Amino acid sequence: MPDENRRDIYAFLSRLFTDVLDEPLLKSLLDQPSLLQGLGEESYRWMNEESQETLLKALNVDFTSLFWVQLPPIESAVRDNSREIPVGLQNPVMGFYHRHGFEVNMNFTHLTAPDHLAIELGFMEALITNNDRAAQQAFLSDHLLRWAPAYLLTQSQMAQTPFYRDSCDFAREFLLSDYTLLTKEAA
Repeated sequence: MPDENRRDIYAFLSRLFTDVLDEPLLKSLLDQPSLLQGLGEESYRWMNEESQETLLKALNVDFTSLFWVQLPPIESAVRDNSREIPVGLQNPVMGFYHRHGFEVNMNFTHLTAPDHLAIELGFMEALITNNDRAAQQAFLSDHLLRWAPAYLLTQSQMAQTPFYRDSCDFAREFLLSDYTLLTKEAA
């Protein structure tokens, strides 16, 4: 898969897991049927059968339940049952970001942790932009793949809408296949 496509997928997934869908993003998704079909046929059918108002309400309730109320998509919270989130350089992901010139200013986001799934996906987007293959493979291995696939599988099973069920499944499968791609290239 070309790096441009990989980068765009990471950017898209980062946005999906950052916040509830707003009206402009929903409209953009509905205007791109191939993107919806790529996420899953069930999402594609459901999103084309319901009104935008119904979709926004259902998607916002599902997102809030899955990613804010139950277990937020934060690496340290998922990997450590205490649900404590290390701050600053105590958070292992911050050291990785720092070594690769990625600055996370938590003052400019409503996300609560630097190891939030959306930020980690955004970091992968930056690594692809910088063409740092070794760092991409290492970050997937050391961080994203240690928690995100299992987390996304659980969230997919708990999702109430086809969109978030398919989005979690797609994200999980993409992360695994991207790591396989990078590993084969490195061999």
